[in-house]
Amino acid sequence: MENFSIAVLPDAQYSAESSPQAFNAQGKWIKQNTNARNIKAAVHEGDIVDDYDQSYQWPNATSAMGQLNGATPYILGVGNHDMDAMPKGQTPAVVRDAAAFNRKLPRSGFWNLPSFGGTYPARQNDNSFHMFSAGGTNWLILALKWAPPTTRSPEATR
Repeated sequence: MENFSIAVLPDAQYSAESSPQAFNAQGKWIKQNTNARNIKAAVHEGDIVDDYDQSYQWPNATSAMGQLNGATPYILGVGNHDMDAMPKGQTPAVVRDAAAFNRKLPRSGFWNLPSFGGTYPARQNDNSFHMFSAGGTNWLILALKWAPPTTRSPEATR
C-alpha cells in the first residue's frame, strides 16, 4: 500500500486579505512537494477570502491556489466569508449567495482537474465532488458550501 498525503488549507481568509505572500508560500510549498510527499489532493476548507465583496482579495486567493494548476488537484469549499452569507435582516439559511465565488473561481476552471467529478447546482461551483485513488482506496471528497439549505430541491432527490 502506498503512502500518500492530502494537503489541507483551513481559513486562509486573512492571508488573502493582508498577507498574500503567506498564502502564495503555502501554494508554492504544496506544488513543490507534490511528488516528494505524494500529495494526491489539496483541500481548502473554505473562507478563501475574508470579505467576498473586496475585489482585491480574490486575485490574492486565485494566485495562491492557481499555482497548483497542472501540479496538484485542488478542491475548494465555499465558506461564509466567500459569499454573501448574511445580508442585513436575513439569516444565512435564507441567502448564501456565492455569486462572487462563482465569478472568481468558476466551475469551468476545475473541469480539467483529474479529480473533478461535478458540481451542484450544475453550472456553479458552490458544491462539488472529487474522486481519486490513493493508498489502495478510491476516495470521494465532497466540498459543500457553508450552511447548506434546509430544504431539498427536486434535483437533490434524484
